[in-house]
Amino acid sequence: MDVPPDADEAGGSDGGIEADYDPEVLALLDAWEPPPGGPPTMPTRLVTWRRTSLAGAVMAGMAFGLREVLEPERRDQVVIEVDAGAGQDEGPLVLRLDPDDPAGSWCVVRRVR
Repeated sequence: MDVPPDADEAGGSDGGIEADYDPEVLALLDAWEPPPGGPPTMPTRLVTWRRTSLAGAVMAGMAFGLREVLEPERRDQVVIEVDAGAGQDEGPLVLRLDPDDPAGSWCVVRRVR
């Protein structure tokens, strides 16, 4: 990947994350652990009713059918325009998108002082 030479590594070159946060916040960040088994999922009563009953399945099918009829699929093409002379490397955010290979896209976030 092509990364500009002035791009900082993760954490920056002038003190890292410790320079940006209070010790209390850093302690809370270090103590955080993700919930076991991923985030909890709690289906609502309406979702449970729709999935478990015949009437719910029929009504959901009708709703999807109405959506297909009343709101046809949009086939708009995404257009990305870049003004080459706009000084796009001067701001705190540099974004390079590769439309042919999304894995080749990159972003640099600079600290604003």
